[in-house]
Amino acid sequence: MVVSLQTIEKGATLAKVAQTYPENTGQGNSELERFKLVSLLQSTLDLKTLLKYFFENIRESLPIDGLYYHEEDRATKIKFGKQGTHSCGYRLTNAGVECGEIIFKRDVRFSETQLQKIEHNILLLLAPISNAIKYSDAVASAYQNSVRQIINRENLHASLHREIELAKRHNHPLAIVSISFHVQKPLDRVVAYDKKIDAFAELMHKNKDSTNLVYRATKQEFLLITPNNSELVSHAIESIKDWYNFLQDKYESPPIQLSIGYATVTGTDSVKSVIERAKKNRLPV
Repeated sequence: MVVSLQTIEKGATLAKVAQTYPENTGQGNSELERFKLVSLLQSTLDLKTLLKYFFENIRESLPIDGLYYHEEDRATKIKFGKQGTHSCGYRLTNAGVECGEIIFKRDVRFSETQLQKIEHNILLLLAPISNAIKYSDAVASAYQNSVRQIINRENLHASLHREIELAKRHNHPLAIVSISFHVQKPLDRVVAYDKKIDAFAELMHKNKDSTNLVYRATKQEFLLITPNNSELVSHAIESIKDWYNFLQDKYESPPIQLSIGYATVTGTDSVKSVIERAKKNRLPV
């Protein structure tokens, strides 16, 4: 079935939905449902997790079999649930910026009331999904810059600040792992040392857990962010040691010293304080 996509943009669509789907419907639970959904959508900057929360929440009040999200510029495709005979689709736009397309599927045709409720809920998704896309772009940019040995401190600081504020707001544990290489470079081995550290950056990015973020703070220093679950720190550190040992064996250049430390974010932490504490806790491997 070919899906006809409507454009959902906060502002023009809001007035339409307010007329056809007023919040005060007499059901009593509409405001509570809205608050629950908003809280969920504000709890993550991961696009897939965001859409999963949205899909699970909307299914509590609407019989929807599947959700499909597509963002062409970034080749992003995310699916939940199963295919259905009938579909309704929307192009998402926030402040004039395209945020992809979202399609809902099920085996029974959607009623007008159900479509209005879907549009009402999508309005709550626009700002969070825009933020998630920006965050994903910042992460990708920071990694690309790290591979080219260009230090993008602005992206690093902005991403860390977001993660720390989310952790504080939702009382989720967050850990910062500081990874540092110490080398004594003979002039004739500079390229060999740099090649090994760049290989470590590539290996770490490709093999890290999906819940972790990696940044290159300096040419020889990396930061790994474990959002929402400090229990992943132990596993992350063991993985870092494995990658380090693998590269030590692979490259014949003189060995480099690896130091690792971590700190858990507290309620009073800033980006600077938690990084400094993670650095202070570094120990040689």
